Amino acid sequence: VKSCGDLSCIIAAAGMSSRMNAFKPLLELDGKKVIERTIESALSVSKSVVLILGNRAGEVRRETEKYGERLIITENENYAESDMLASIKLGVKAMPRCSAFFILPGDMPLVNTATFKKLAEAMPDQGGIVFPVYKGRRRHPPLVSYRFTDSILNYNGEGGLRGLWRKLGEAKEVKVEDEGCELDLDYNSDYLRAKEILKQRRRLYGEHKQICKEKGS
Repeated sequence: VKSCGDLSCIIAAAGMSSRMNAFKPLLELDGKKVIERTIESALSVSKSVVLILGNRAGEVRRETEKYGERLIITENENYAESDMLASIKLGVKAMPRCSAFFILPGDMPLVNTATFKKLAEAMPDQGGIVFPVYKGRRRHPPLVSYRFTDSILNYNGEGGLRGLWRKLGEAKEVKVEDEGCELDLDYNSDYLRAKEILKQRRRLYGEHKQICKEKGS
């Protein structure tokens, strides 16, 4: 996979938001909902996104229907008792055929487009798994070759997602400078940090535009 033309993304957003004193997907984040930012970052590089809902699914559906046919919504009815791996399996079942797919928690709205592209460029020709590495640790979203779909569906779930990665074997790692790969909105402090990062990005973008304008004049 050397381009982003045939990629998909599974976004797991079925959880209870139990550690945050608010429902994470519908929190406002600089003029958009958290789930909107997560979906839009994935759509910037994926031909389709599969969104797994559970808690307050109807409300999130209403906020996300505008994305049309490129967004496929499915529900984890056992969201209160099941883990993220159960949602990923539902996503794999609902996902159209593709060359590879990202796996992204719904509360990670700040992954850069450049990070998705870097993972796609690093995917081996024979297919595999590619993880972004930030500050020396594997982060989200991994990019997983479609050839692993049966292995994922047949995995018995022991050890959850970490157990799955161990079972699937060696993965390629790509260093990234993207705090969005690390920041999931578990606590209010994470939410405040996300707001700060967006402010910084907006300021840098404004400075970049100004420099380009001055060079052009």
